[in-house]
Amino acid sequence: AALGVEFEPLAIPRAGAAHDSQGAPRMQGEIASASAMRRLICAGEWERAMSGTTPEAAALYQAERGAGRTPFDYGLFGSIALARLRSLEKSDFAALGDVCEGLENRVYAAVREAVSLPELYEHIKTKRYTMSRVRRIVLAACLGVPARERACMPPYLRVLGFNARGLEILRSAKQERLLPVVTRYAHIRRIGPQVQQVFSLECGAGDLYALCLPCPQRCGAEQRFIPAGIV
Repeated sequence: AALGVEFEPLAIPRAGAAHDSQGAPRMQGEIASASAMRRLICAGEWERAMSGTTPEAAALYQAERGAGRTPFDYGLFGSIALARLRSLEKSDFAALGDVCEGLENRVYAAVREAVSLPELYEHIKTKRYTMSRVRRIVLAACLGVPARERACMPPYLRVLGFNARGLEILRSAKQERLLPVVTRYAHIRRIGPQVQQVFSLECGAGDLYALCLPCPQRCGAEQRFIPAGIV
């Protein structure tokens, strides 16, 4: 209601593994948590992770793996993130959206003690500050996302892919004009400064992601991206 959107919430019970469960699927069709699947994929056991739970995605993943675009190296990202975090001051952490009540002091001290992201999370986390909040703080600090961007609504809708039905929805969304629909970089440049600022943050995240792949990529993937239209 606060957002002016009229809809009726529908709670869907979670089936299968619990949130963040590390247990691997034991039988065909068993639902695993995303955390367990990421752990298996990073350990090189992607077939075990995907064949019984998401067989439709297994072929796509195999193609991306062959092209060197997956899996994401979390260890390498951790080193890059810590290098960035160690260059920040307490005032930089204080300016983040989830930081208050002097939490910046705890984050600043933890950054200088930890040598990996898991260790950093554990140094910051308390009963008062949950792990999900800690992860948001660390990622926002690493990517340079200020509090003002966290507080505002998304200034555009970015399309990553669509089919025939999706194309109908896109056409309807453009007629409604609730938010700009972006499919190409040229659209960003025509919309306005706020959109450009948010998109620059998205591009920065993409360029960092590109360094943590088996075959590191050059900058600019977000600007060159064109959504796949399956019609």
